[in-house]
Amino acid sequence: MKWAIFTVLAFLFFEILGGAIVLSYFYKGTLTPSLVTAYLVDHPVHTVFMWFCGLGGYLLMRYRIDKLPTPGQDGDSQ
Repeated sequence: MKWAIFTVLAFLFFEILGGAIVLSYFYKGTLTPSLVTAYLVDHPVHTVFMWFCGLGGYLLMRYRIDKLPTPGQDGDSQ
């Protein structure tokens, strides 16, 4: 259960990180919630970039979970 929470948090963190990248490189206006929302609605490619950053966070967490040893197995099975 805790890995599900970590996975959701990784998705949200990387999506926010993608949003920060988009806003720092492409947005040149005043940082108010209504103007930023209007900017993202007018530029859907930036929103999709943020989603892909979130997907990258999910995939990173999934990779990390797959690399963890399974309880009860010592890794010497043939």
